[in-house]
Amino acid sequence: MSSVASALRLSFRPSPTLRASLLATIAIFAPVVGAAPVEEAVAVIERLQSALVATAVLEPDPGHQGRYDRLEPVIAATHDLETMGRLTVRRYWRDWSEAERASFSEAFTRLSIATYASRFATVGPETFGIVGGAEDGEDRVEVQSLVKRKDGDDVPIDYLLQSRGGSWRIINVFADGASELSLMASEFYAVLESGGLDALLREIEARIAALETPA
Repeated sequence: MSSVASALRLSFRPSPTLRASLLATIAIFAPVVGAAPVEEAVAVIERLQSALVATAVLEPDPGHQGRYDRLEPVIAATHDLETMGRLTVRRYWRDWSEAERASFSEAFTRLSIATYASRFATVGPETFGIVGGAEDGEDRVEVQSLVKRKDGDDVPIDYLLQSRGGSWRIINVFADGASELSLMASEFYAVLESGGLDALLREIEARIAALETPA
């Protein structure tokens, strides 16, 4: 190294403030490399919950459709909705044509987004809290969180995420210990057994319409 280079290296001593600023900038723009699965999965849940809060506190209130439109891309990015839908109609899915599968998946996706837009319309910055997370097999992580209620006990909401295509996506939600997919599968099966796919699609449309109507 030349004497000039040595002198420059020794003379450049960034201040603590400048150093902190540089490190913060690097942290924001640098890609996450080798992050632990639990950390990546927790980040997915934090993104979802932050979007729910940001949408709920908008002024003026955008209404159900406004919340739906804002949440749609976030829910699509944080959930594996195709897998979730398939799991609710497991054995019927195998017998359906591609067109029937597409019709069901589209309706299930709209129902899922409408449910979030309705169920979390009044949450605030203090509503959610991440409790922890743990790996569940090679490609799954469970993240535990709480919904904090002012008028009652906190409600545990846990998320099961699966790695797909290099990213973590939610494939099931457990509210107070009960699997949302299992409950939905039980309800869907009852409709399918009595009326087939057409009846189920009508049922899903009715649920979506009910969610769009203010209580």
